[in-house]
Amino acid sequence: MSRLKNAAVLGVALSMGGAGVYMSNDYMSAQLAQEKTRLESEYQQEELSVVVPRRMIEKGEVVTEELLSLRSIPSDFVHSDTVRDVNYANAVGQRAAHNLDQGKPILWAQLDLGSLGTFSSTIGEGRRALTISVDEINSLSGFLQPDDSVDLFLTYTEKTDRSTRLLMSQVRIIATGTMTRPLPEGVGVRNFGTLTVDVTPKQAERLIYAQSSGSLTATLKNTEDTIVSLDTKATNMDNLFGDKPKPKRKVRPKPKAKPKGIEFIIGGEG
Repeated sequence: MSRLKNAAVLGVALSMGGAGVYMSNDYMSAQLAQEKTRLESEYQQEELSVVVPRRMIEKGEVVTEELLSLRSIPSDFVHSDTVRDVNYANAVGQRAAHNLDQGKPILWAQLDLGSLGTFSSTIGEGRRALTISVDEINSLSGFLQPDDSVDLFLTYTEKTDRSTRLLMSQVRIIATGTMTRPLPEGVGVRNFGTLTVDVTPKQAERLIYAQSSGSLTATLKNTEDTIVSLDTKATNMDNLFGDKPKPKRKVRPKPKAKPKGIEFIIGGEG
C-alpha cells in the first residue's frame, strides 16, 4: 500500500513539475513576443541606412564603391561618426586607416581623411599638392603608400647624350594611383603610376618642367633616413661603369694659308 501511495505522490509531483515548466516556457515565450512587438513598433520608423564593407577592407586599401553596401539599423544604435548613405561619396577613394570588418558600419575615424574627404585639409600652409606621373615599372609599383618619403630621379636627353640624375630628395607622398596612356598605334597601352606629392611652390615649378623634359622615377627610402647631402652628378655612358671620361684630344690649328697675290721678282739676270 505504501508503495502505491509513494508512486502516486511521485506521479503527482512529476505532473505538477511538467505543468510548471510548460507554464514557465509559455510565459517566457509570451513575454519575448510582447517585447519583440514593442521593439518593432518603436523602431519601425526610425531606421537609418549606414555603409558597411561587403568584405574585410585591409588597412591601407583604397575604398571603392564596389566594396560598399548599405544596411538598415535603428537610429538609436547608429554612431554619430558613422558613414551614411547620404554622404558615403566622401569615403570613396580614401584609404582605410584601420582594418574594416565585413558587415560592420564604417566610421569616418577609420578613414585617412575622415568626413572631409578632401586633400586640401592635409596640406600645410605654404605647401602645394602636385600629381606627377612616374614610370610604374621602375617605381616600386604597389609598394608606395601615403606618407612614404621618396627620392625623384630625372632621365633626360641633352643633345645626343642620355643621362639620369637626382632631381629632388625626401619628397613626401600624399596619395598614389595608376593611369593608362596609349602608345603609338599598333603597340598598345602602358600603365604609369601617379604620385601626389607635398612640395613647395618652387619645387612644384621644377617638377612641372622636369616632366616635360624627361621621365621621372621614384625610389623609396626609410622615413628615418635624414641624409641630405646626396650625389647629384648625372650618370651617363661616360661614367656608368665608374670609368673616368677620356680627355679630349687637342686638335692643332691648321696653318694659315699664305694669301695669294701678284708675284714680284726682284733681282736676277736678264
